[in-house]
Amino acid sequence: MVYKQINWKKFIEILRESAILGSSLMMIMIGAMILTNLIAHLRIPRLLTEWIVTSGFSNWGVIACLVLMYMIMGMFLDGLAMTVLTIPVIYPLMPVLGLNVIVFGVILMVFVEMALITPPVGLNIFMVQAITNDNIWTIAKGNLPFVLMMLLIALILFAVPEICLWLPNLLSI
Repeated sequence: MVYKQINWKKFIEILRESAILGSSLMMIMIGAMILTNLIAHLRIPRLLTEWIVTSGFSNWGVIACLVLMYMIMGMFLDGLAMTVLTIPVIYPLMPVLGLNVIVFGVILMVFVEMALITPPVGLNIFMVQAITNDNIWTIAKGNLPFVLMMLLIALILFAVPEICLWLPNLLSI
Protein backbone atom coordinates (compact mmCIF):
# COMPACT_ATOMS: atom_id res chain seq x y z
CA MET A 1 0.00 0.00 0.00
CA VAL A 2 2.85 2.36 0.78
CA TYR A 3 4.59 1.57 -2.52
CA LYS A 4 1.30 1.23 -4.43
CA GLN A 5 2.03 -2.42 -5.28
CA ILE A 6 -0.72 -3.86 -3.08
CA ASN A 7 -4.32 -2.77 -3.19
CA TRP A 8 -6.92 -3.39 -0.46
CA LYS A 9 -8.28 -6.49 -2.18
CA LYS A 10 -4.81 -8.04 -2.39
CA PHE A 11 -4.11 -6.99 1.22
CA ILE A 12 -7.28 -8.74 2.45
CA GLU A 13 -6.29 -11.88 0.48
CA ILE A 14 -2.82 -11.85 2.09
CA LEU A 15 -4.38 -11.51 5.55
CA ARG A 16 -6.75 -14.41 4.80
CA GLU A 17 -3.91 -16.68 3.64
CA SER A 18 -1.83 -15.72 6.68
CA ALA A 19 -4.73 -16.53 8.99
CA ILE A 20 -5.24 -19.93 7.35
CA LEU A 21 -1.52 -20.76 7.52
CA GLY A 22 -1.22 -19.55 11.12
CA SER A 23 -4.31 -21.42 12.28
CA SER A 24 -3.20 -24.66 10.61
CA LEU A 25 0.20 -24.43 12.32
CA MET A 26 -1.53 -23.67 15.63
CA MET A 27 -3.72 -26.77 15.25
CA ILE A 28 -0.61 -28.87 14.61
CA MET A 29 1.03 -27.40 17.71
CA ILE A 30 -2.08 -28.15 19.78
CA GLY A 31 -2.01 -31.74 18.54
CA ALA A 32 1.68 -31.99 19.41
CA MET A 33 0.97 -30.65 22.91
CA ILE A 34 -1.80 -33.19 23.44
CA LEU A 35 0.51 -35.98 22.28
CA THR A 36 3.28 -34.65 24.53
CA ASN A 37 0.96 -34.71 27.54
CA LEU A 38 -0.11 -38.26 26.73
CA ILE A 39 3.49 -39.45 26.45
CA ALA A 40 4.38 -37.64 29.69
CA HIS A 41 1.48 -39.23 31.57
CA LEU A 42 2.47 -42.66 30.29
CA ARG A 43 6.02 -41.97 31.56
CA ILE A 44 7.52 -43.28 28.34
CA PRO A 45 10.81 -41.25 28.52
CA ARG A 46 11.46 -42.38 32.11
CA LEU A 47 10.73 -46.02 31.23
CA LEU A 48 13.00 -45.86 28.18
CA THR A 49 15.83 -44.30 30.15
CA GLU A 50 15.53 -46.81 33.00
CA TRP A 51 15.59 -49.63 30.46
CA ILE A 52 18.72 -48.19 28.86
CA VAL A 53 20.50 -47.90 32.21
CA THR A 54 19.61 -51.42 33.37
CA SER A 55 20.32 -53.07 30.02
CA GLY A 56 24.00 -53.68 30.76
CA PHE A 57 25.18 -52.03 27.53
CA SER A 58 28.62 -50.47 27.19
CA ASN A 59 28.90 -46.68 27.14
CA TRP A 60 28.69 -46.64 23.34
CA GLY A 61 25.71 -48.98 23.51
CA VAL A 62 23.94 -46.60 25.88
CA ILE A 63 24.81 -43.67 23.62
CA ALA A 64 23.41 -45.61 20.65
CA CYS A 65 20.22 -46.23 22.63
CA LEU A 66 20.00 -42.52 23.48
CA VAL A 67 20.44 -41.63 19.82
CA LEU A 68 17.72 -44.08 18.85
CA MET A 69 15.45 -42.86 21.66
CA TYR A 70 15.83 -39.21 20.64
CA MET A 71 15.27 -40.03 16.98
CA ILE A 72 12.05 -41.88 17.80
CA MET A 73 10.89 -39.22 20.26
CA GLY A 74 11.67 -36.55 17.68
CA MET A 75 9.19 -38.13 15.32
CA PHE A 76 6.35 -37.66 17.79
CA LEU A 77 7.30 -34.78 20.09
CA ASP A 78 8.41 -31.23 19.61
CA GLY A 79 11.87 -30.20 20.79
CA LEU A 80 10.80 -28.50 24.00
CA ALA A 81 8.80 -31.55 25.07
CA MET A 82 11.74 -33.86 24.31
CA THR A 83 14.04 -31.69 26.37
CA VAL A 84 11.71 -31.20 29.33
CA LEU A 85 10.74 -34.87 29.50
CA THR A 86 14.18 -36.40 29.24
CA ILE A 87 16.73 -34.05 30.80
CA PRO A 88 15.72 -34.72 34.43
CA VAL A 89 16.14 -38.43 33.82
CA ILE A 90 19.18 -38.47 31.53
CA TYR A 91 21.22 -35.74 33.23
CA PRO A 92 22.45 -38.08 36.00
CA LEU A 93 23.67 -40.52 33.32
CA MET A 94 26.14 -38.06 31.81
CA PRO A 95 28.97 -38.53 34.38
CA VAL A 96 28.46 -42.30 34.28
CA LEU A 97 28.89 -42.24 30.49
CA GLY A 98 31.86 -39.90 30.76
CA LEU A 99 30.03 -37.30 28.68
CA ASN A 100 30.30 -33.58 29.37
CA VAL A 101 26.99 -31.85 29.99
CA ILE A 102 27.80 -29.12 27.46
CA VAL A 103 28.53 -31.74 24.82
CA PHE A 104 25.27 -33.51 25.54
CA GLY A 105 23.39 -30.20 25.36
CA VAL A 106 24.82 -29.46 21.93
CA ILE A 107 24.01 -32.97 20.72
CA LEU A 108 20.49 -32.70 22.16
CA MET A 109 19.97 -29.50 20.17
CA VAL A 110 21.03 -31.33 17.00
CA PHE A 111 18.32 -33.91 17.73
CA VAL A 112 15.78 -31.18 18.50
CA GLU A 113 16.51 -29.63 15.11
CA MET A 114 16.24 -33.07 13.52
CA ALA A 115 12.81 -33.45 15.13
CA LEU A 116 11.62 -30.32 13.35
CA ILE A 117 12.19 -31.88 9.91
CA THR A 118 11.07 -35.47 10.50
CA PRO A 119 7.47 -36.66 10.15
CA PRO A 120 4.87 -37.03 11.53
CA VAL A 121 5.18 -34.07 13.94
CA GLY A 122 7.98 -32.06 12.31
CA LEU A 123 6.56 -28.55 12.34
CA ASN A 124 8.91 -27.35 9.60
CA ILE A 125 7.53 -30.00 7.25
CA PHE A 126 4.02 -28.68 7.79
CA MET A 127 5.16 -25.10 7.24
CA VAL A 128 6.79 -26.03 3.93
CA GLN A 129 3.73 -28.07 2.96
CA ALA A 130 1.37 -25.20 3.73
CA ILE A 131 3.46 -22.80 1.66
CA THR A 132 4.22 -25.07 -1.32
CA ASN A 133 1.16 -27.36 -1.30
CA ASP A 134 3.49 -30.31 -1.95
CA ASN A 135 2.86 -33.76 -0.54
CA ILE A 136 4.24 -34.11 3.02
CA TRP A 137 6.05 -37.34 2.12
CA THR A 138 7.73 -35.65 -0.83
CA ILE A 139 9.00 -32.96 1.53
CA ALA A 140 10.08 -35.60 4.07
CA LYS A 141 12.03 -37.47 1.39
CA GLY A 142 13.72 -34.19 0.46
CA ASN A 143 14.70 -33.75 4.12
CA LEU A 144 16.32 -37.18 4.35
CA PRO A 145 19.85 -36.01 3.39
CA PHE A 146 19.64 -33.31 6.08
CA VAL A 147 18.49 -35.83 8.69
CA LEU A 148 21.40 -38.11 7.79
CA MET A 149 23.84 -35.20 8.02
CA MET A 150 22.48 -34.24 11.45
CA LEU A 151 22.83 -37.83 12.60
CA LEU A 152 26.42 -37.87 11.31
CA ILE A 153 27.12 -34.58 13.11
CA ALA A 154 25.74 -36.00 16.37
CA LEU A 155 27.89 -39.11 16.06
CA ILE A 156 30.98 -37.01 15.33
CA LEU A 157 30.25 -34.87 18.38
CA PHE A 158 29.88 -38.00 20.53
CA ALA A 159 33.20 -39.32 19.20
CA VAL A 160 35.10 -36.02 19.35
CA PRO A 161 33.52 -33.98 22.17
CA GLU A 162 36.37 -31.45 22.05
CA ILE A 163 34.60 -29.87 19.08
CA CYS A 164 31.83 -28.71 21.42
CA LEU A 165 34.20 -27.75 24.20
CA TRP A 166 36.68 -25.73 22.14
CA LEU A 167 34.98 -22.35 22.59
CA PRO A 168 34.05 -22.79 26.29
CA ASN A 169 37.64 -23.88 26.97
CA LEU A 170 38.97 -20.90 25.01
CA LEU A 171 36.79 -18.52 27.05
CA SER A 172 37.56 -20.39 30.31
CA ILE A 173 33.91 -21.08 30.99
